[in-house]
Amino acid sequence: MNHKLLLPLLLCACITAQAQTFNYKPLKAQGEIPEDFTSRYSKKVEIEVEKIKHLSGKALKKELKYHAYNEFIVDAYLTSGKVVYGDELSIYLNDVLEKVLAKDKVLRDEMRVYAVRDADFNAYTTSKGIIFVNMGLLSQLATEAQLAYVLAHEVVHYANNHVRENYDFKKTVSKSG
Repeated sequence: MNHKLLLPLLLCACITAQAQTFNYKPLKAQGEIPEDFTSRYSKKVEIEVEKIKHLSGKALKKELKYHAYNEFIVDAYLTSGKVVYGDELSIYLNDVLEKVLAKDKVLRDEMRVYAVRDADFNAYTTSKGIIFVNMGLLSQLATEAQLAYVLAHEVVHYANNHVRENYDFKKTVSKSG
């Protein structure tokens, strides 16, 4: 046998043998499906309409547009297949959020966190109190304190209604440009 072929063959055999013992488990949803995923879009909008039915005219129309848009975007993301629930990582994320909001039970009860199968370095919140944390961001964090900081940052966005402010700002800019 040619000795030049022997080394690559041995290398391939070693890699193949090692690959067989690799214990990889993909991130996948587990357990009962959260209501965020199972509620129909129309029902979510209906709930928001009940909260604003005292409005009229342009104010009502503006609020209806916002809630319909917001619910649509969040619903599309939740059903994209990227968002994971009930897995060890999402449970851990919620445990850290529990620590961050230990002194604010009301806010803690409004919020939840999901891991997202996405390589982007990002986390974001919704006006519904959902925090999405991408795997790309998690892979770069070195400590739980860094994760707590990211979650606290997202909590501030939620608590200060920055999602709505951002929506209004984009609408204003698009009208003026």
